[in-house]
Amino acid sequence: MEEFKEIIQQGPGWLELSEISEQPDYDLETFVNKAECAAQQAKYLSVLQDVIKALRPAMQLEEQPSKQQETAPATTANKGLFGFTPSLCPAPPFPSPVNSGHLVSCSGFELGISPATRNLGLEVYVTFFEIYNGKLFDLLNKKSKLRVLEDGKQQVQVVGLQQHLVNSAENVIKMIDIGSACRTSGQTFANSNSLRSHACLQIILRVKGRVHGKFSLVDLAGNKLVVGAPLEVVAINQTGQLYDCTCITGTCQPISLHIAPEAVNMSLGLSLAASRNGSWLLACGPTVHRACGENMYAKGSCLLLGSHMQIIRTVPGALPECSNQEVDVVFLIDGSGSIDESDFNQMKDFVRAVMDQFKGTNTLFSLMQYSNIMETHFTFNKFRTSLSPQKLVDPIVQQKGLTFTATGILKVVTELFHSKNGARKGAKKILIVITDGQKYRDPLEYSDVIPKAEKAGIIRYAIGVGDAFQEPTAKQELSTIGSVPPQDHVFKVDNFAALGSIQKQLQEKIFAVEGTQSRTSSSFQHEMSQEGFSSVFTMDGPVLGAVGSFSWSGGAFLYPPHMNPTFINMSQENVDMRDSYLGEKRLWVGSYFGASLCSVDMDKDGSTDLVLIGAPHYYEQTRGGQVSVCPMPRGQSRWRCEVILRGEQGHPWGRFGAALTVLGDVNGDHLTDVAIGAPGEQENQGAVYLFHGTSGLDISTSHSQRITGSQFSTRLQYFGQSLSGGQDLTQDGLVDLAVGAQGHVLLLRSLPVLKVGVAMRFTPVEVAKVVYQCWEEMPTTLEAAEATVCLTIHKSSLDQLGDVQSSVKYDLALDPGRLISRVIFDETKNWTLTRRKTLGLGDHCETVKLLLPDCVEDVVTPIILRLNFSLVGDSISSRHLRPVLAEGSQDFFTASLPFEKNCGQDHICEGDLSVNFSFSGLQTLMVGSSLELNLIVTVWNEGEDSYGTVVNFYYPAGLSYRRVSGTQGTFVITFDISYKATLGDKLLVRANASRQEESTKYLNFSISDESTKKEAEHRYHVNNLGQRDLAISINFWVPILLNGVAVWDVVMMAPSQDCSIADCLRFHCDIPSFGIQEELDFILKGNLSFSWVNQTLQKKVLVMSVAEITFDRSVYSQLPGQEAFLRAQMETLLEEYEVYNPIPLIVGSCVGGLLLLALITATLYKAST
Repeated sequence: MEEFKEIIQQGPGWLELSEISEQPDYDLETFVNKAECAAQQAKYLSVLQDVIKALRPAMQLEEQPSKQQETAPATTANKGLFGFTPSLCPAPPFPSPVNSGHLVSCSGFELGISPATRNLGLEVYVTFFEIYNGKLFDLLNKKSKLRVLEDGKQQVQVVGLQQHLVNSAENVIKMIDIGSACRTSGQTFANSNSLRSHACLQIILRVKGRVHGKFSLVDLAGNKLVVGAPLEVVAINQTGQLYDCTCITGTCQPISLHIAPEAVNMSLGLSLAASRNGSWLLACGPTVHRACGENMYAKGSCLLLGSHMQIIRTVPGALPECSNQEVDVVFLIDGSGSIDESDFNQMKDFVRAVMDQFKGTNTLFSLMQYSNIMETHFTFNKFRTSLSPQKLVDPIVQQKGLTFTATGILKVVTELFHSKNGARKGAKKILIVITDGQKYRDPLEYSDVIPKAEKAGIIRYAIGVGDAFQEPTAKQELSTIGSVPPQDHVFKVDNFAALGSIQKQLQEKIFAVEGTQSRTSSSFQHEMSQEGFSSVFTMDGPVLGAVGSFSWSGGAFLYPPHMNPTFINMSQENVDMRDSYLGEKRLWVGSYFGASLCSVDMDKDGSTDLVLIGAPHYYEQTRGGQVSVCPMPRGQSRWRCEVILRGEQGHPWGRFGAALTVLGDVNGDHLTDVAIGAPGEQENQGAVYLFHGTSGLDISTSHSQRITGSQFSTRLQYFGQSLSGGQDLTQDGLVDLAVGAQGHVLLLRSLPVLKVGVAMRFTPVEVAKVVYQCWEEMPTTLEAAEATVCLTIHKSSLDQLGDVQSSVKYDLALDPGRLISRVIFDETKNWTLTRRKTLGLGDHCETVKLLLPDCVEDVVTPIILRLNFSLVGDSISSRHLRPVLAEGSQDFFTASLPFEKNCGQDHICEGDLSVNFSFSGLQTLMVGSSLELNLIVTVWNEGEDSYGTVVNFYYPAGLSYRRVSGTQGTFVITFDISYKATLGDKLLVRANASRQEESTKYLNFSISDESTKKEAEHRYHVNNLGQRDLAISINFWVPILLNGVAVWDVVMMAPSQDCSIADCLRFHCDIPSFGIQEELDFILKGNLSFSWVNQTLQKKVLVMSVAEITFDRSVYSQLPGQEAFLRAQMETLLEEYEVYNPIPLIVGSCVGGLLLLALITATLYKAST
């Protein structure tokens, strides 16, 4: 839906309405001939021209060129007026001054002098009246009320309006001054935001008492704008100018204001805001330059102007003083032998330059040179007392030697930052280390000194010079020297000559430290805030955007009356607020949050409901810029901006939110709508988005319309850079939108919005039996009924356009969705009918006949009539507008036509119904096995026709209705049987227990191991394969004793056997609800002993555990053939093996060997003897 169109042509000043007849309205026979008549006519026309010529300067009229003229004076460059975020807003009401400069009173005025042309029969009269709130008042007769009547020729006549005879143009000017002083300031019926009434000045020409012609000048209400030209150079150190512009004439006059000298180059007019009643105007300049020493702050200041453009006060009340924060800075410079003498001198020059930048500030400097020898060249005391601190650097001579960087830092921390050397308590401590390489043979490590510097609160900047810092270890050393984060505290340059390139960066770092309260704070807080970059009035006071706060993350200041300002943008608990907006941790640096502001009164109760805050430089991959919707907090509650508005994707540099404005009620829903500019979209051609208000005092997150600059001209740039809405500048009762672009201002007009209501009725209200009953099934074509279709068109927008015409197309369809329609239109002999009409406002009805062409079988279901329509507004020739259908309007309507019931003469149906059903011979229902249950139902009627017959069945929760088979009196109803059905008696279930491979199936032991134990475990797996949940119990039996000897010491049982020879331990487990397909694992684990095996007199024995599932057999039963799965057992085989003992063999062999040795020895002994 397009709600706006453009106006390319600018109108004249006061509208000139001439009604001079081509032929004189008097008797020509009184003149000698036609030539004399022409001469007389030329004389009085010349008088009229003199009057008009004299009126032009008083009425601000200028000759209109054929092409569009610039709205700025000739001395003002167009770029200065509209080149950078110009803002438009309505001007406050002003009393009309006379030429002498004083104000005139509201009193009557009479002239009884005949003009010099009286002898020619020509007289000039003047009337001056105003139109206010639908009523007329005579401005030259003490504002007496006038009556408006219509004569017999259907012409409007103003009754009671006095005509005043004048004899000169000066008299006319004086009458204008008197009437202007009487004009009403306030709202008008056509324009709720108007600043004064409409006024009409008429100059009437009479010849011999008869009206010959009229010349009318009409001054329409609300046609003034205040335009800011922020780049215009007004004087030395003063930029920005305000202009008072008349919309219709296209002329502007500069507004004279006294600007305070300290507001240096403030760019006045970069943002403008008007109060709701138009009595206050806030004009801001956000670029006030404030020098603090050698540093330059960028603050902002706004002027609060009254109705006569007088300065009431400034906001904020005064520019902030320069920071008085004390800062002590120590230079620690490298004097080792690796630095050339020329490079050392360049390093000294750098030190001088940095010190020079902080002249006039509360900053002290000290300097130490280090190599393997530490030398303090001047302390803070010496710097403070020196008449020329710069000369303190001159006598410094390079030491040469090794590089003891860590030792140098330690001496700075312990000696220079000491009160005896002039270090101040409470001052910020900054250390700047300049070196050309890594430390060398230093007896100290950085880990010995950096913690001490941290504890002392010293902010350290490391400057590395040369190629040495290309190495990773050298880079890491620099990072160690500097404070964290390294990207903010470490600088690297290629050579000493390049030190000047980081001079400004280092200055900004130290400058930021001066203005902050914590070394962990972000680089800037409000030093570069640029307050007033945007501005808006709220019920709690003016709000100023501060886009430069916190490293240009942005924010806004609310200035309540007689209270300290409130800063809006982030959670105050967050120490580093660079990336935090209202508690949201996101990357916001450079987003310019607060670049645009808008105060919205959604329900028009006179109080601010929402504040829109734009962040046009917020970046996403697919779109750029966004607008936060912030409800006004009540009481002590905090600001919360949870709703975010965004533009279309595909425009990452679109700057959505660069401009915001309130439109008023565009679509006629009595809620306020807003417009948002995105001047960077479509390669800087720009676009404007419209968003509608919602019933919850909020704004829809989806835009209703997107207007692009390319729609007007492909050469148009930055369309949407500035916006101003909510005013009826064209006096048609509809709000308009002024859109600024580079070098242009376009006026977009809102369109009248229509709503359509549809009503359909039938005559008679039902189809009679005689029409639809067919005897012997002979086809007939009878009239079923007449359908009357009414469309009611009305405006949802309030305007002064009167009746409007629209082209309406609507389609009628009978029985839509049926294969064959039961009824047709008499006109088309078809089931569809299409109409195209041009309709104005009001009710529009037509009647169509409906026919039944065939016998109707279905007389129970009503006939449906469906209507679809579309509307296209016709152009309003005098206004160049076209009405549109309201967004979201319903375009689909239906109505039903029932059939007359066969209920006898009393039209009351009395049926005699009976019902019977059976279970199709089913005797037993097994839940879990049977999935369906069929009922054969028979219904019969022994009375009159029964319509809407309903058969109610009541069945247990375990059944669910599925379908009906058959359409006669006997039919089959099918139910699904739920697997959870609880139907009493028995329900078959199936559960399965199976053995697992993880169980211990075999253990061996020897007789010598009888006293030892080995761990054994049995695992059981239980699964519910049935069709419902059920409660079960599981019993486990485990052998534990055999004749008092321990068998299996079960020490763990995870989640509790039939014993034949051993004593058994029984475990019992209850499962209250065993779900379908649910699985459970049970583990029996314990230490198995072997001393009992000998009692069995067997080499191999089995240790067995048993598991058994039980359930309530009065309710459930196991499926046939499945009983075996309710019991399972696990076995572990124990086998005794004999362990071979080699000791007897070894002992026997040893004894035998010894005996053999003795025998051999004895034999040898005998032999020798």
